[in-house]
Amino acid sequence: MRPPTLSALVLVLFSAACGGPSGSLQHGGNANGVPMIDAESYHDARRAFARIEPDDPARVAWRDALIAYLVRDSASVLEGGDYDAVVQHMASACALLTPADVAEGRVPESLAPAARWIVERGSRRGDEGRVMAARLLLAAMGQDAEANRAERERIAAWGRDARRGMENPIERYGNLIQVWEQHDQLAPAPEVLETLARLHLEQRDALMTLLGGALTSERSLGPVLRDPRLLQMGERLVERVPLDVAAVFLRHGDIDGALEHVQRIDAQGTSGSADLAQLRDFLQRARDRSPRGAEALGEIAVAFARVRPPVAEALCALGLRRFPEDARFPLCLARLAIQEQPGLGTAWYAEVVRMAPDHREVYDEALRQLDEVMEAGVFDAEIGQSRALARSALSILDEYERRWPTEQPAVTRDGVLLQLGRAEMSAGNVAEARRRLEASLAARDSREGHLALGLLLERVGEGEAAATHYRAALDQAPARTPEDRAVRAELTERLGDAFRTGGQEQQARRMYRQALEAWDALLPAVRGPRRGVAEVRRGILLSRLGDTHGASEAFAAAMEAAPSFREPYASILAHLVVSAPNLELAQTVLRRAQFQLHLEPEWKVYFALWVQMIAGRAASEPERDVALLLGELSRGEAWSNRLAAFGDRSLPYPELREHATNLGQRVEADFYEGARRLADGDEAGARSMFEQVLASGMVNFYEYAMAQELLHQLGARDRVAERAPTP
Repeated sequence: MRPPTLSALVLVLFSAACGGPSGSLQHGGNANGVPMIDAESYHDARRAFARIEPDDPARVAWRDALIAYLVRDSASVLEGGDYDAVVQHMASACALLTPADVAEGRVPESLAPAARWIVERGSRRGDEGRVMAARLLLAAMGQDAEANRAERERIAAWGRDARRGMENPIERYGNLIQVWEQHDQLAPAPEVLETLARLHLEQRDALMTLLGGALTSERSLGPVLRDPRLLQMGERLVERVPLDVAAVFLRHGDIDGALEHVQRIDAQGTSGSADLAQLRDFLQRARDRSPRGAEALGEIAVAFARVRPPVAEALCALGLRRFPEDARFPLCLARLAIQEQPGLGTAWYAEVVRMAPDHREVYDEALRQLDEVMEAGVFDAEIGQSRALARSALSILDEYERRWPTEQPAVTRDGVLLQLGRAEMSAGNVAEARRRLEASLAARDSREGHLALGLLLERVGEGEAAATHYRAALDQAPARTPEDRAVRAELTERLGDAFRTGGQEQQARRMYRQALEAWDALLPAVRGPRRGVAEVRRGILLSRLGDTHGASEAFAAAMEAAPSFREPYASILAHLVVSAPNLELAQTVLRRAQFQLHLEPEWKVYFALWVQMIAGRAASEPERDVALLLGELSRGEAWSNRLAAFGDRSLPYPELREHATNLGQRVEADFYEGARRLADGDEAGARSMFEQVLASGMVNFYEYAMAQELLHQLGARDRVAERAPTP
């Protein structure tokens, strides 16, 4: 009978106890020969870095460049005040440190702000592991080294002493192991690894003492392990100690360290000999720089992939360096990265395709994975990363289509280009978005492509061209099901918007009436949130057609149909900002929105600001509750807190603009300043602000659409004034 694989052994023990870089790197650089790293080149830089040996003199310069990119937004992350977000931000950068880096003081000072923040905030939370790690990093940078090391030792001693009274060794040592694993995540160091290995062994010894008593007297177990489930867990923890200890070192690609400690356990004779011998054999073979060693290294990586992904990642990176022509290791890295870092994962898949171009199963796997992450909204990431991901995806598709031209891949070229075009729209890159969307339509004429391009053209004022694409989308829209007819109703409304943008008011009203008739016919067939959408669209269309009473009734029905969904409230208020001002209705919408248990604070700020705008356009004042809400939401350092402070007039516009860290925030600052100027009667100042919003190209923002409509109204007012006879 064949013995179980190491992969099967690892899965059983853990589950039972736990319940070539592409061309984008060729530009820029610094004196050390390291390229300038930005969002678009980051994935290629990470792959290049993975190939650099730990003792290569060039490694530190590459590492520091990557860390500098990863912590470029530290100020805004720290300002946001979310402790878990800061820890994750820090961990993503510290993953590039080795134990030798920390031990030898090779820690970049770019990590200091986040480290100091964690020391301050983590100390209040009693987060021992991360505070110790942050203090060790600061000491390694030479920042108050003696005091930081002394305080770290004090925390470590306190942690051990505080847990001495815990009778249950699973809890006592499990707690300590978690603390030191968190330390290792931020600040790996040889002493941290040795501490973790020792804690696993101490837990084993304590459990064996208790479990040994079970053979003579149940009383010796005490209440701790009388529970059969805890007893079984204790047994499994003892069995898997060799794996746990090995994993401590394998997480950093240290095969020799893992083997040395496993051999010590073997010499003690305290663990299962067959499993231990198998693990020792795999580790010994994995040291070889031969096909036999590559096989063993790959087997260990696969074994840990599900239960300890960072271990598998370190081992696959080691395999990549030792066996650069073996496609198994970049494939392993692709599988590990694709869900959490889809751009990096896709880049690794593209590399596998270059290394093994005839392996159809690799293409199919890569494209299936890409299809999944696209469905999850992968192109919502930073635009540079979206471009890099698309570049990798298209390179895979190029090879796929060349080799199997009659086959249909899981992800299509037009789909990738459509998603990238939408991402460019969201980033405010109008020309690039148009180019990508046109390329998507050239690859395949699709309803989705025409709709996206029509929306882009409408938002930039090309009404006639937008209407052409909306008509093409309508031509491809079936009318069989209620869902189909809802799509057609929305496209008809869009066509009306395009006509209106192009100055064809009569055509626009005709399309609005047709869309309204379509939504009216759909009402008996829709319920719940879909009914809410239908009523919102009806309300907006009725408003466009001049029926304000009917619009108000439809908006009320929308809130009744979908009281727990944010979108109806947002759509209603955004429309009221640019339509005939109805302050009473707007305040009702805001009050009802507050009843949502899960309405994010930032949306409360936007809603309150929109009600303020509606009040300003009505030459009135909103209810006092609006000011109280903004005052309450202004406490904090996040961007939404700044906007709220602007809304309650405690933060002037110039200071708000200074706090903006990206284009989207600058657009919001300009729009709400324009709204304030409009309310104050300064139409020229308002127009200037709204024109800045349109110049941003952020066509997917509510603020862009509202600024466009308000400028349209101001222009219409000017034209009326020009035609008026001179008295």
